[in-house]
Amino acid sequence: MNLLRAIKFSFISLLSIALASCVGSDDYTTTYPSSDAQIYGLKIVGTPANAIDSINYPVMAKTKFAIDQFRQHIYNPDSLPYRTDLKKKLAATIAFNSAGVGKVSLLYANDSVADWGGNSDSIDFSTPSYPKFLLTAPDGITKKTYTIDIRVHKVNPDTLVWENVSNTKQITLPSTVANQKTLLKGSVFYTFSVDTDNNLYLHEAQKGSSYAAREALSGLPAANKFNLESIVLFNNSFYATDTDKKVYTSTDGVSWQEKFSGVETILGVVPAMEESNDYLLAVTQDNYLSKISKSNTLEKIRVLNNTEKGALPLSGFSSVTNYNRANKDLNLLMITGGVNSNNKVSNQTWLVQISSNQELQLMLTDEHKVFTSKQGIPTFMYDNYLYALVSNKLYRSVSFGIKWTPAPTDLEFLDPKMPKASNQSVVVDEDNYIWVFGGIQDNNTLVHEVWRGRLNKLNPKK
Repeated sequence: MNLLRAIKFSFISLLSIALASCVGSDDYTTTYPSSDAQIYGLKIVGTPANAIDSINYPVMAKTKFAIDQFRQHIYNPDSLPYRTDLKKKLAATIAFNSAGVGKVSLLYANDSVADWGGNSDSIDFSTPSYPKFLLTAPDGITKKTYTIDIRVHKVNPDTLVWENVSNTKQITLPSTVANQKTLLKGSVFYTFSVDTDNNLYLHEAQKGSSYAAREALSGLPAANKFNLESIVLFNNSFYATDTDKKVYTSTDGVSWQEKFSGVETILGVVPAMEESNDYLLAVTQDNYLSKISKSNTLEKIRVLNNTEKGALPLSGFSSVTNYNRANKDLNLLMITGGVNSNNKVSNQTWLVQISSNQELQLMLTDEHKVFTSKQGIPTFMYDNYLYALVSNKLYRSVSFGIKWTPAPTDLEFLDPKMPKASNQSVVVDEDNYIWVFGGIQDNNTLVHEVWRGRLNKLNPKK
């Protein structure tokens, strides 16, 4: 055994010496040219020639391009801005692997081939089909051809497009409706109305469907004593008031029950940082504030501001709640316009929110001359703006009513065929449509048409 071990050790030692003698100062490794002909990144830049280019080209330079290596297809998932000019020659920067690439050629639709001179070389993207990149790997054998798809918005994303759904989808207010208020609960439009027979009714319509047969409301006073405009949706139930300062509630919109008394009007929903703490803000008969909690109890609340008695609107106002549970400064109720107990008509906005110590905070904006003071001005939140619809013109405020400006007249305007009216019901749905129901024209003619509009950029299918 010892002899065998000695022989084995001697053989291994000789083999090690032989291998070591082959390694000297002149040793080398053999390398082969890379066969990698893939593109790993693309960036396109251009030199602005006008004001539009100066806006769009910086966006293009930051645009990320996706690369489908299986299909050898390069495209930008997010389309470039509307009116991005690709007719000018643009420079492309292509990223390869560390070994580089042998050759890059451009294949155009007319079968012409052009050598690409590198990242400083411009490319003509004005042809009907963009040029393809033909890459030859350093080994001179492997080749890949990539198609380029540069996507540009075909329509202006900031354009508001309208359609008369009374014509296109046969959704129109019933002809018996005289005055109405429409709310969206789930996927159903609830249109509460005083009809031509002076009785109260509910007309329901599933989104995309025509109205069903009307239902008479029960548990409410006569139509002339009921505040139709006061109806508000809260905690999946409807609330409303009458001229005797009573509050009624309903879960289905048809059967109503009296809950409280001593309430002039309900201003809207005040959002808390936790949904369970939201409540309705009410003006009591002594012109002070109270809240209606989700437990259906009427509670007095402390107001930090010294709100002038009688300053809050009691009728003809529009209220909108902006929910932002992550930011208390953006989590607020906005009440615009209306008439207060001193019979003053206003175009101002009240901002109402719950402070960090659960106190109620109110702020009244200054009067302005952007649009006139009148009753029945619908307001709504859309695209992070507070909008007001006044005499068939749109106004918007990025500061929740503190400062107003006319909406861009070349982009955000009502369809000229829409009847000029006030007191419309305006609803924004989960598909970013703005629905406009009815209204009253200046000559007191009732409008029964239903319209809807949407900004192109807020189309969820695009």
